[in-house]
Amino acid sequence: MDIQAESTMTLDKNVARLAAAEALFNAVNNSDLESGNNEGGTKNQRALWNKLWKNSKKEQSKWWEAVTLQKYIDCGRIPRGLRIFIIPTHKNPDPEMVVEWMENNHQCSINMLKILVKYAWKDQSRLSDETETIIKDLKELCTAEVFEKEMEKCNEKLRKTEDALKVKKQQKFLQDLKDYERGQILTFGRKKLKLKKWFETKVKDQDESSNKKPSNLEIGDIGLLHTLCELDENIVAEQDPILNLSQMGIEVDERCPSNFKPKSTFSPSVNCDAINVFEKGVIGCLKTLRYMRRSKYDNLSRKHRKAIESLKNDENIVIKKSDKGENIVILSRDDYLKEGLRQLQDKESYSVVDKNEMLIAKKKVFEKLDEWKESGLIEWEEDQFLKVEFPITAAIYFLPKLHKNAKNPPGRPIVSSMGSLLENVSKYVDHFLRPFVEALPSYIKDTREFLRTINGTGWEKDFLLLSLAVDSLYTCIPPEKGIEAVRHCLRARS
Repeated sequence: MDIQAESTMTLDKNVARLAAAEALFNAVNNSDLESGNNEGGTKNQRALWNKLWKNSKKEQSKWWEAVTLQKYIDCGRIPRGLRIFIIPTHKNPDPEMVVEWMENNHQCSINMLKILVKYAWKDQSRLSDETETIIKDLKELCTAEVFEKEMEKCNEKLRKTEDALKVKKQQKFLQDLKDYERGQILTFGRKKLKLKKWFETKVKDQDESSNKKPSNLEIGDIGLLHTLCELDENIVAEQDPILNLSQMGIEVDERCPSNFKPKSTFSPSVNCDAINVFEKGVIGCLKTLRYMRRSKYDNLSRKHRKAIESLKNDENIVIKKSDKGENIVILSRDDYLKEGLRQLQDKESYSVVDKNEMLIAKKKVFEKLDEWKESGLIEWEEDQFLKVEFPITAAIYFLPKLHKNAKNPPGRPIVSSMGSLLENVSKYVDHFLRPFVEALPSYIKDTREFLRTINGTGWEKDFLLLSLAVDSLYTCIPPEKGIEAVRHCLRARS
């Protein structure tokens, strides 16, 4: 059976779908399509619902891929990326030979399209069978009411993804057709645009009354962050213009991408000839080191080295770097613990709990993340990144403030949250808040930036240079007031 016959047999199963696809490519207006499959469900069937959603989305994508490529074959057109531009090196090539050569390149591209169509239909058929199997399993596990409700939700999500996919496919198809109309089959222009995020440039805000306020502030703080990170056409940059991609016919994701995703679980193959050869070479070089004469010597005497080892193994002292500068501080362990207990006795900032509330906090965080994922505020990859399956308790330590008191230095509390429940959530929120913080007029990055700021400033005799220090800055800020300040800042930047 040839490829065309096989494609026709598969298309006959979805007559309405095929008609909609034909209308899509033959007209500029979009047509509405319906597709099926799902996600969602109760906690016990969550894995099956997620698998069903992924399979349905992949099957939908494969179907449109096969139909689109078949349309290219029927029109005798080649999409960008599959057009072959290979000409043999020859001083005076025969024009007829060049024409025949290019026709052969075109036919090669057509053959590649047919191969892609064949295996796209194959993958689509496999995914469709897997989807039907999952649906049967879910019908047995779920009640009829729950099944219909979740199927309806999933179908609605699939309709939205298919609408976006149709627009994308149509724009690509019309773009490729215009290449042939303009005679730019192999020389289509590729404009390189230098884009710059609006918060990375110094901007001039227009009239505040013309600024659009976000309409979905009640969804949550994460929704507010995503809304305010969109490009705003009302903002005018002093140097680089901000491009409105939607007006240029380029599809723009409504969300601000974060690139947060879980760590890769990819495990490379152990057996690799190139690595084995490299390993043998390195081992051979290492074996020769024993016969090489030592040319470098320790810069410390044996007595000094022994003293350092003694300090490192002494359990009665604590070695820390100072809060300011790069000093190394050796403290009595008793004094260090005494300072830590003194700060922890501040009942306004710290409290003693009678049980480990890690599991309770984990449940609350996971439920909130699931809620954001269901509402579309975060993607699946971000959800997996933000969830710490096996969190550890954060640890607190103190850096001595020698600039306050060199004899009995107070400690600056530092909470090490590596591996804790909110480590990745903190990274995620910091990713979106950092540009707003750096855009504040009072923000100074470091001492060098401060010196650049005051450079050239005139100095008068009656001027005074003052500095302001806040004792326990972070613990002095009530959490509710801090959250409200962030909301106020985000709304002001809208």
